[in-house]
Amino acid sequence: MISSTDVDMDEGEGYARFRALALPTKAPAAHEPVCDTLQREILRLTAVAKKFARHFGQQPIGIARAPGRVNLIGEHVDYEGYAVLPMAIEHSIYVAFGTSDAMGTSTGTRAGGTSVLNVANASPKYRPVTLAMWTQQQEEGELHVGDGDDKGAAWARYVLCGVLGVRDSRPELFSGESLELQLLVDGDIPAGCGLSSSSALVVAAALATTGALQPSLEHLPSRMGMAELCRRAEHRVGTMGGGMDQTIACLAQPGVALHLDFSTVPARCSRVHVADDSTGVTFIVANSLVVAEKAVDAATRFNKRVVECALAARVISKRLGVPDWKQVQSRVYCVCAQRALHVWGEAERVEQFRVACYTLESDEQTTPGEAAGLSLTQQQQVRNLGEIMLASHRSCQTLYECSCPELDALVDAAMGAGALGARLTGAGWGGCIVALIGKAEAASFMEKLQVSYYAAQGIPATSFSDVMFESPPSAGADLFVLP
Repeated sequence: MISSTDVDMDEGEGYARFRALALPTKAPAAHEPVCDTLQREILRLTAVAKKFARHFGQQPIGIARAPGRVNLIGEHVDYEGYAVLPMAIEHSIYVAFGTSDAMGTSTGTRAGGTSVLNVANASPKYRPVTLAMWTQQQEEGELHVGDGDDKGAAWARYVLCGVLGVRDSRPELFSGESLELQLLVDGDIPAGCGLSSSSALVVAAALATTGALQPSLEHLPSRMGMAELCRRAEHRVGTMGGGMDQTIACLAQPGVALHLDFSTVPARCSRVHVADDSTGVTFIVANSLVVAEKAVDAATRFNKRVVECALAARVISKRLGVPDWKQVQSRVYCVCAQRALHVWGEAERVEQFRVACYTLESDEQTTPGEAAGLSLTQQQQVRNLGEIMLASHRSCQTLYECSCPELDALVDAAMGAGALGARLTGAGWGGCIVALIGKAEAASFMEKLQVSYYAAQGIPATSFSDVMFESPPSAGADLFVLP
C-alpha cells in the first residue's frame, strides 16, 4: 500500500554505512530459484568485471554501482531548501576499480596513495583518459578536463568529481606509495535524459575510489556522508544543484520512494511506499529524445534559474522587511515572480502528494472499487496523485519555463493514452517524463504512446525498451568486492 513513514535513514537497517558485498563469481544456473532482477544484476556485474580485465589486463578489486532516479514530484526546489520525492530506478552506472604500482604491476590489494588516474569507458563513444593527480589540485575550482579541442574527454569530468571529492574528504587515502587508480565505467542510464546519469557516475566513482584506496572495507563511509560529499564535488562541473540526485542514489531502498526534506543539513528522509501490487498502479518512464545535458547549458538554463530564485527571495524579503527570506510565502514584488511562484507551488504539491500517499494507507473503507481492489476513497487518492503530477508539469512549463515542446507533446500524448498523470522529470529542457498508469494498462499504454509519439520520431515498435520502460522503486548504491 502507498504510505509515508518517517525514519532516520542514517541510523537503522544497515543504512548507517555502506557495506562491501561479495561479488558472485558466476551467474546462477537456469534451474536455481532466483528473481529476474537479481539474475540481471549478477550478469551485469560479471560482464563489467570482464570488461575491466580486458582493458587493464587484471581482475578488478571490485565494482561500485549507483542507480539513476526518477523524481516523482518536486522539480527545481531542492536547492531552495524544500522537499522532493524521488525514487531510484533499476538502470545504473557501474564503476569497476583496481590499482597498480608505478611500474604498472597489479597490487591486488587496497592501499593508500595515488598519483595517476586511468579512466576507461566500456562504450567506444567515450575515449580513455589518463590524468596526473598532481595537476588536479583545485580545492573548489571547476574542472577543465575535456575543454578546448579535447571534448572527447569531457565525460570523465564526473568521474574526476567523485575522485576529488574523496580526496578532499579523505586526503590520507591519497598519501603514501605512488599508485595508479584504474576505473572502468559501464552502465545503462541514457546520458542527458533527466534520469541523473551524471550524479550516479559521481557517486559510483567516489565509492569506487574509496573501495580501491581504503586499506580496510570494514568501515566504509556513511551513506548520508557520501551523498553530501558527492553533492559538493559535483559543483566542480559548474552546476549549482541541490542534493536530491546524490541523496537518492546513496539512500534509496527497494519498493519505496523517499521524501527528502532539504530544509536541514543533512536532509530529513522518510519512506513513501508507491506503486506496489496493492495499489494497482505503476510508473512508466518515457524519453522525449531531446538530449538535455545539464552541465553543458548550466550558465543559460539550470544555473540561471538558481540565480533567479535567489534574487526573488532576497527582493521579497527586503520589500516585506523579513530578516529570514525563507519565511516569505505569500507576496511577490519582483520580476522573478513566476520562478518564486513555481517553487512555492511545487513545494506545496510535494506535501499534497505525500499526504495523498499516507491517506491511501490509512483509509479503512472496505467497499472495494472495480479497479485493483481499492476502496472508492483510495481510487480518488490515486486520481489525486495523477492530478498533482500534471499540475507540476504545467508549472514547470509556464512558470519555471524548463520544459520544451517535445516534453509537452509527450505529456499530452501520455494523458491521451490513459495516464492518470504525467510530468517531466529531472532538470527539464529535454529528457524524460514519468507517467502514473494503472498497472493492468501498462502494456497497452506503451503501445498507444508508440503510435501517438514515437512513430513520428522514427522509433519502431521493436525498440520500446530503448525509449520507454517500467521501473519499480529500486535500491541505492552498492559496493561489490571480488573474493
